[in-house]
Amino acid sequence: MYAFPVVPDGSYRIQVTAAGLQGTTQSIVVDHDLVVDFALDPIPVALIQDQSPWGSTQNETLLTARGVSFQIITSDHMADTDFSQFKKVVLVSQQPDTYYMRLEASRARFEDYVNGNGILEMHLANFSGSLVERTTLPFGLHVTPVFCSNTVTIVDPSDPLLNTPNAITSSELQGWNCSSHGALIGVDALGLNIVINNSEGPQGPATAEGGAGTSKGKLVVTDSPIEYTGNPNTRRFNENLLCFGLNGIGICP
Repeated sequence: MYAFPVVPDGSYRIQVTAAGLQGTTQSIVVDHDLVVDFALDPIPVALIQDQSPWGSTQNETLLTARGVSFQIITSDHMADTDFSQFKKVVLVSQQPDTYYMRLEASRARFEDYVNGNGILEMHLANFSGSLVERTTLPFGLHVTPVFCSNTVTIVDPSDPLLNTPNAITSSELQGWNCSSHGALIGVDALGLNIVINNSEGPQGPATAEGGAGTSKGKLVVTDSPIEYTGNPNTRRFNENLLCFGLNGIGICP
């Protein structure tokens, strides 16, 4: 308990920082004239999802284990959420068609977020026939129709997505059933660094990352089902993607 010094009669505003708590700044009124402002630490990650991808809570488990707080936001709030409060926004994979309808309608908002130095991470794998195959994604990206490829090729072994916090080998990325659901269209034209290529069916980039937009914002895109828990190797790769750009937050290196 803090003992306030004796002060003259009147109204005073006292700001209190509550270390370790997260959320937006909140105020409480004590008695009639004393207002205490709590300046809370921001939540670093938003997971945008209407359902758990592939029935998995792997994203939540990995972020929690790394000490990274997150907020789950449903797609009906894509149009009205202030994304600038988050360090990273993650569009999770395997979502219903309404999710992608709302994503296309709000894609300019996500582009603005990246232009404002945000990190947008898009997990795009889904079942065959999903609306994601016919959706124009932020920055004009698309995915090919689903083709279950179990063979992928590492293009840039030095990229942080393959090294931090886990050193990912080529053998870990094969035979996931499916290692990639197709290829990404437009990431090379956007200037992203191609990290992994799909080697079966529609060949082309399967995972890419890099600067996008008009500022220092980042874009991370994958068509691999990295939240799928049927193969244990997805966890290590997913952890690398989730920690990307979060250096020093929680225990992300």
